[in-house]
Amino acid sequence: MSTKLRRSFSEVFRGKKASKSTITLAPVPEFPEIEPQEPQEPRRVSNAFEDVASFAPSIHEEAQFETHLQDAVVESLLDRIKTLDQERNQQIAKAGRLEQQLLAKDQDLQDMRQLVDRDRGRFRQLNDKVARLRQEKEQLVHQHAQQLEEKEIRLAEEKSLIKDYAEQLKEYQVSYIRMSEAQGQLQERVDELEAENRALLQPTDDTPATMQQEKIMLTKKVRSLETELAHEKADCDEGRRALFEMHQRKRAVDAENSNMAEKLAMQVQEMEDIKAILDQQMAEVEQERQRHEAQMEEAARVPWSSPTPRMILVSNMFSQGFQNAEAPGNTPNAAPFLQSCSLAMLTNNLLDIKLDTQQARRLAENISTADLKILPCDLCQLPKFANKSNNPRVRVNEFASASQPTTCCSKFICTECYLNFITDSLTNDWWSNLERGSWLTCPAPNCDHALRLTHRGALVNLLRQLGDKDSDNKMAMYDRILIFRAALAKLDPKPSDEALKIAARMHSQLAVVGRMHSLFDPVFNNTEPDEAGRIPPFNPGNIKMIRVDHEGGSILVPLFIRFIRRQRTPKECAVCTDGFFDVDFASVEEWLDLCEGFHGEWMWKILLFPVKLRIGCNHDIDFCTGCLEQHLKTQLEQYGRSRCDQLACPSDGCTRRLEYEEVRLYAEPETFELYDRYLHLNAISSLENFRWCLRQGCPNGQLYDDDDETDPHIHCQECAFEMCYKHMIPWHEGLTCEEFESARDHGDPQYQQTQDWIANNTKPCPSCNQNIQKGEACFHMTCSNCHHEFCWICLADWAQITPRPGEHNPETHGQECIFRTNGLMPSQLFGRTVEEALAPRRRQPAAA
Repeated sequence: MSTKLRRSFSEVFRGKKASKSTITLAPVPEFPEIEPQEPQEPRRVSNAFEDVASFAPSIHEEAQFETHLQDAVVESLLDRIKTLDQERNQQIAKAGRLEQQLLAKDQDLQDMRQLVDRDRGRFRQLNDKVARLRQEKEQLVHQHAQQLEEKEIRLAEEKSLIKDYAEQLKEYQVSYIRMSEAQGQLQERVDELEAENRALLQPTDDTPATMQQEKIMLTKKVRSLETELAHEKADCDEGRRALFEMHQRKRAVDAENSNMAEKLAMQVQEMEDIKAILDQQMAEVEQERQRHEAQMEEAARVPWSSPTPRMILVSNMFSQGFQNAEAPGNTPNAAPFLQSCSLAMLTNNLLDIKLDTQQARRLAENISTADLKILPCDLCQLPKFANKSNNPRVRVNEFASASQPTTCCSKFICTECYLNFITDSLTNDWWSNLERGSWLTCPAPNCDHALRLTHRGALVNLLRQLGDKDSDNKMAMYDRILIFRAALAKLDPKPSDEALKIAARMHSQLAVVGRMHSLFDPVFNNTEPDEAGRIPPFNPGNIKMIRVDHEGGSILVPLFIRFIRRQRTPKECAVCTDGFFDVDFASVEEWLDLCEGFHGEWMWKILLFPVKLRIGCNHDIDFCTGCLEQHLKTQLEQYGRSRCDQLACPSDGCTRRLEYEEVRLYAEPETFELYDRYLHLNAISSLENFRWCLRQGCPNGQLYDDDDETDPHIHCQECAFEMCYKHMIPWHEGLTCEEFESARDHGDPQYQQTQDWIANNTKPCPSCNQNIQKGEACFHMTCSNCHHEFCWICLADWAQITPRPGEHNPETHGQECIFRTNGLMPSQLFGRTVEEALAPRRRQPAAA
């Protein structure tokens, strides 16, 4: 190495050393990926000795120069390695993209193959379809004629019924007029009788007995007339009701006739449209049949017009011919194979490409089928090739090592069917068998054994053995599915298997109609690191258990709310002025159609605005569900039980009362429970045995057993307040119902007993009617109130008994009075009663 070269390297490393000694770099944090940079030349640091003189290097300096040189070479090599690694990664990414493109092309080829297979069966069905369409056309024409005849008969019957109804209506009108006239006459007669009754009730010179008899007769006559009048009123009311019913029936018949006429016209138009469509379909079917006949004739004239490697292989083994080949197009690895036409270059994806005559002849001459065998796939029932000798030079093998045969049922499944089954299971079957660790089952028919996938790497190995080019996406789906299943397993209560099946269909339908994102949409992946520098795991969001109509009832179904599509612009609530990104439901009618088969309250509860009210209100709903809940709660508190049925729409200018189902849908559970209780109480409060609680602040009321009339003491079941069932007041403690009534009417709880005692122990004064009680004195009584004198036994006037002093006139006593016949005067006997006064006189003769 020359001195000049050594000096240049020495300058370089001295500059490096000077830069390292003078500049302190902060540690660089590690990032997941850093773009490689081009190696930079070491910064040169000026040296003051370079401009002075050049000295010959020593041996020690030469050794240092060689060491620095080696370090520089190593650093350069490391930079080159990094550059090569970067290029290799780019090549790998490019190869991955190419593989994805190849996979897409392969899928297109498979789709084309399926289309060809469907065309084969479709040609055989065309003639049957033509005959069936002709038969259906004849049946429709015949049915149309029968329906027209039936409609004409029904119209004639309805017309006759209308005539009968009109005649009956006229009769009812005449009878109604007659009954009204009779009612007026009866009313006039009643007024006359009442006037006569009032005249007769006025005092006259007639005796009281005659007046009483006439009054009784008049009362009976008035009652009989009132009875007749009530009967006439009842008949009149019945006639009015019948007349009203006749009007209603006539309007109903008119409406039904108009509807029938409209339906008949619509059916006639539909029949004409169906006939035109059938004619068009018949023409299309005839054209399709002619086209297929021409294709079949051409194919029969030119056998082996499009040979394929599969045809040649099978023909070589079984001497059979095949058709329906596919063009090579952009099939991967097709060009090398078509150039060599050798078995070593033939792969599975090239088995069905088209070959020309020369290529087919070369392949037939070069191939050997000793290492191949044909096995039928137990899933698609098609014959497929298998490598029976495991010869590495033979690349044709449509049965992967993981699929021949299955360990559980010993079935042979081709690689294509196996991979399609795995893809379909990852997409649709993961909802079921939550209790299993793996829901992937054997793809063989009638076998439900789980695949032995004990860990994630097992599925990766299976996809690699099946030659899947999209294994990364499938594993991403698998990882997300595990999170979904774990979230579903944590639900309490756990959804049933039937509910999970319904949920799978519902999520799929909402995704297809564009109202829900796919559960595997990569837009929900977390791509930004958190505070710890890690990518957070996938979050499935909130799972809402919703009620879906099912078999006449409802069933709880899980719904992943996070994946519901939202509107792009927020909608502002007119009450709280908050903006909400509501569910993208389009319109009420479209939302009902899109959720067909999964209707239920959830359709409206997940919406942030109560748009279902638009069906009854016919105006835009500009208030959110939260504000409606608060509005219902406030109105119910304001109106109370008496006006609980008057809850109205909160929109400005709308006074429509909300229906029961609308309140149940949008009110909070506590509010609806109170609303339903109020309605129930109002409904039963009209019953005779219903009683409200009389305690202040208690809104309860209940039905009581009114069979037991001996115990009117009742209690409120809500607050235990005591009440009287008979009088509907708080319980009158210490008083029976009879005593309470006595105290209420007369102020004395013992009023009746007092009246009974007065009746038995007193007599009214004949002059002032004041009650008088007799003592131990004589039977000559003098009223202390008016000083009227009378006999205690017959109440005869004392002035008539003794018109003059010392004179006694017994004839003035009553007929049953003892003083009329025994010759005694009332002043001669003493005692409370006659028996007590006569007792001493009866004992004197006995003693004598």
